[in-house]
Amino acid sequence: MSISENGISTEDLENKLFKFNYAGQKEPKYKVLVFPNGRISYDHADYSITTQSDWQSALVYDQWEFLYDYSRTYGARLVFLNEYPSNYTSTALYNEYSGDEAKIKYQLKQKIIAEKGITEEGTINKSEFTTSGYVL
Repeated sequence: MSISENGISTEDLENKLFKFNYAGQKEPKYKVLVFPNGRISYDHADYSITTQSDWQSALVYDQWEFLYDYSRTYGARLVFLNEYPSNYTSTALYNEYSGDEAKIKYQLKQKIIAEKGITEEGTINKSEFTTSGYVL
């Protein structure tokens, strides 16, 4: 499913998220919704008259609430990629760096290590994944 920068009607959003079963009952289509562009944000700035960006979500507040309700009601996971840490994503910055320190810290390859006791901990740690996608 894709949503253009002009948005989507709530009715169309609902039609994309549900299907009707053989008995004519509405059922959810998805167990996971992945948002590769964070909050489905687009820059609406007219750079011929300004240098300031104007990032806005293609979904309105009520549509986001609809998605959160869908997630809670049907147990669907919401995954936000390329999203700044916030309460909505239950994430926070571990440590905020600035200046040269940020360049050094954020550009280094870091080995990804699985948390102790999680499923497939050994497999993940033997794979030697890094933040750049390459093996060390």
